[in-house]
Amino acid sequence: WLEKRGPTMEYLNKILAITHPRLYDQGLVALSALEQLNDTNHYATRWKSVFTGVTIVSNRITPPHRDNKGHIPWYDQLVCIGDYESADFHLPELGATFKYLPGTVVHFCGNLLVHQVNSWQGNDRICYASFFRKSVFDRLSLICPGWSTIDEYLSREQRQMLERKLGR
Repeated sequence: WLEKRGPTMEYLNKILAITHPRLYDQGLVALSALEQLNDTNHYATRWKSVFTGVTIVSNRITPPHRDNKGHIPWYDQLVCIGDYESADFHLPELGATFKYLPGTVVHFCGNLLVHQVNSWQGNDRICYASFFRKSVFDRLSLICPGWSTIDEYLSREQRQMLERKLGR
């Protein structure tokens, strides 16, 4: 299963590299460190995701919850596949609902925001919920990246221009 999912995991890593570059970089550092440890080497060398874990949710509703083992500024990654026709992803504290169709990829702070999927219409719905465990970073003595910010995307000149436009 790990070897077959490798190319997909690597593709999904690229999405995180865009949405939260420092978390992606530290995920790579963590994966490399796990490859060097005797007790994790066997699996870590086959695991191509920078995320430290994945949960597979198949044909289930997801009641309102927070994921409490990560770190608030970190993103979880939800990937939906299947042959279902429709579903909605709810962030009730924000009063927000999003279409959650097959092929959807969502990054959000699952440790911060209550989220849920009440139902879906159609056939099979599978969600790969990838996440980071803060305990893994702590065990490896890695720095826990904070929030992703606009500074990660702008050059110094672009930031200065934006600050001038905003009157800062």
